[in-house]
Amino acid sequence: MLGKKIKYLIQILAATFLMLWVTSSCVDDNFDLDKLSTHLENESQWNFPVVSTTFAMEDILNLVDSSGLIYTDDEGLVYLVYSDTAYTAIAEEEIVFPDQNYDTIFNEQDYQDAGGFNNDTVKMEKADVDYLFVASAENQLLDSVKVKSSLLDIDVNSSFEFEGELTLTFPTLRKNGQLYQKVIDINNASGNFSYSETFDDLDGYMLDFTKFSIPDSNVFFITYELEYYESTGSGNVNADDICDIDVTFRNIEYDYVWGYIGNQLINIPENNIYIDLFNEFEYGEFQLYDPRLKINIFNSFGIPVGVFMNTLQLKVDGTWEDVTGSDIPTEANPWHIPIPESNYPEIPVADTTIMITGQGSNIDSLVSRLPNNLKFAETVEINPDETGMRNNFMAAESRVEAIVDFEIPIWGRTSGITYSDTIDMDLSDIGDENDYLDYLNLKLTIGNGFPHNIGVKGYLMDSTYNIVDSIPNSNDNPNDTLIIVESGIIGADSLINQETGKTVVSSTITYENESVDVIDNVKYMLLKVKFMTTDGDAPDAPYVKFYDFYEMDFDVNVDFKLDVNENL
Repeated sequence: MLGKKIKYLIQILAATFLMLWVTSSCVDDNFDLDKLSTHLENESQWNFPVVSTTFAMEDILNLVDSSGLIYTDDEGLVYLVYSDTAYTAIAEEEIVFPDQNYDTIFNEQDYQDAGGFNNDTVKMEKADVDYLFVASAENQLLDSVKVKSSLLDIDVNSSFEFEGELTLTFPTLRKNGQLYQKVIDINNASGNFSYSETFDDLDGYMLDFTKFSIPDSNVFFITYELEYYESTGSGNVNADDICDIDVTFRNIEYDYVWGYIGNQLINIPENNIYIDLFNEFEYGEFQLYDPRLKINIFNSFGIPVGVFMNTLQLKVDGTWEDVTGSDIPTEANPWHIPIPESNYPEIPVADTTIMITGQGSNIDSLVSRLPNNLKFAETVEINPDETGMRNNFMAAESRVEAIVDFEIPIWGRTSGITYSDTIDMDLSDIGDENDYLDYLNLKLTIGNGFPHNIGVKGYLMDSTYNIVDSIPNSNDNPNDTLIIVESGIIGADSLINQETGKTVVSSTITYENESVDVIDNVKYMLLKVKFMTTDGDAPDAPYVKFYDFYEMDFDVNVDFKLDVNENL
């Protein structure tokens, strides 16, 4: 591309010369054209911009990181945050009531106990038969449950040879003060009566475990009333006659639960957060001020909840290293999560934020070694103190949720952190104009508005990314070192003095005559930037802050001398 620009420049010079030649020939019809020279001689110096780009702090982070969220605080300090949902435990998924099955039988002895037929009727009753309501955990002690939905299966088989009526009453299952009740018509006196029906009308009923409470148990009651009419049958009651009644509640879903939900452990699967930032740095150390894990926990269970970490590790140099210290919750010393206030039927969310910092853990020393992965796994413990008091409450949608933020303020000191970026820089076909170039200077100018000294090297690469030269190179700099650009003046508040602005340094490569061929196929420049905190090797080197308004400028210009000596 640059070669074409120079070619066009030469063509413009030639065209301008010819236009002047033609204009001069028209001045006088008697002008002797044979004496007008068509030889062009021109020596001139030119300057072209090739590349001009600016990197703000956010641009650099986006170059080296694709998974973190970049944000700034009110002062403009840049943060990089890796965020993930560590766990979500939802009540209706974690606390599920199993199907409940209850069975009872009326037999010939019950018939005798009821006094037999009297005025054509015998009425047998089993009042308030108590059954164990099986909860979702052995140590759950329920107070009451508001049913969202449930299926009720009733199966009846009778060998009594009479017609009659069966009434099932559920004294602890009510809606708007009304008991739940089912009446079944026994309309077959053959002795082979069979009935099977499923009901789905339990939504909105309240199941109460307090009216007939038995300590340390969940008791469910059913009252059975069975009537037979003598005139409808054979008149005989056999010794082996029975009426078998089977009641099953299944697919129980709840809107709300009160009671003691029990002590339960919910193990959360292991999770990983990939850390692009450090993985993209080629080498060096980045000692950060106050890297931290911020764990935001949201709880809408009206239940004491404890959380402890089974695993918390950072991967450094291919090895998983434990994050340890007093900030890390353990089974013996879990985090205790606040309980929301009961506000039936809604439960507000109680939220809390827990921090793991360098003051209470080794996270800062591990982060300085540039980890590339964070691994964590937790256990949520419901009712960790196991009081047994029936004062828990929860809705079906109650949840405990934790969001893990690995928060990295870009505030620290570096020792040789290096990153790279490739930019387009097309110098192709410049060798075609060698005959007209006396020399060509390729100049890289760097403006450093960051609070770190930087060392820069630009590598010139062809279309297949082979390095063909560098700025500085061994011709201009025998030691082939970096271009060192000092930081701006840093104030006591870690801010760069904006009045003095950026520190600007340039480096130039000179190509003479045929040496221009070296860069004839250059398509790209690979910029390698090494961050070096001022006095970075000193043990008390200052921590510096990176703000969103800090920038680095990179400009590439060519200046060259044209020497044209041609007959047109």
